[in-house]
Amino acid sequence: MWRFRNGAKWRELPERFGHWSTVYGRFRQWRDAGVFTTLFEERRRVRRRRRARLAAAGLGRSRGGLTTKKHLSCVPQCLPLSLTITAGQAGDSPQFIPDLNKIRVPGPVENRGSRGGRPVTWDKQLYKLRNSVERTINKIKDWRGLAVRYDKKPESYQAGIELCAGLLWIRHLGSQP
Repeated sequence: MWRFRNGAKWRELPERFGHWSTVYGRFRQWRDAGVFTTLFEERRRVRRRRRARLAAAGLGRSRGGLTTKKHLSCVPQCLPLSLTITAGQAGDSPQFIPDLNKIRVPGPVENRGSRGGRPVTWDKQLYKLRNSVERTINKIKDWRGLAVRYDKKPESYQAGIELCAGLLWIRHLGSQP
């Protein structure tokens, strides 16, 4: 490595590495045996295994490091109806239709086409409820283990979120007359 870092000739190799011809001979043997190629390919294999392990764990790289995203739909009382867990870098939009399908809500039908933009009329009361999902996620994050995700397996993490959601529903239904 010293030789390649410094761009020196084999004969200029410092004595602490041994005689230059011995070092060159060993380098040549390793080169012919494919040691360096194997080392390089092993690095790629390790990297692929790590990526596969992270994907299997539902973890993804984002600005904050390795994270998980919770996608959910809820009622205005901040009670979850459907839950999905994805890797941290996954977008929210691709999960919108699958979440709606889980609760059997018909998706957007009207195609505004070139008109685009905000609808001409909008419901003021419905607009006030636009942050229900964020408030629901905050209720789930009251449980520290779900806020930080201590679970290694995504199935365990999903089960913890479902347990919390179930308890939110039980608490809500128990408080009604």
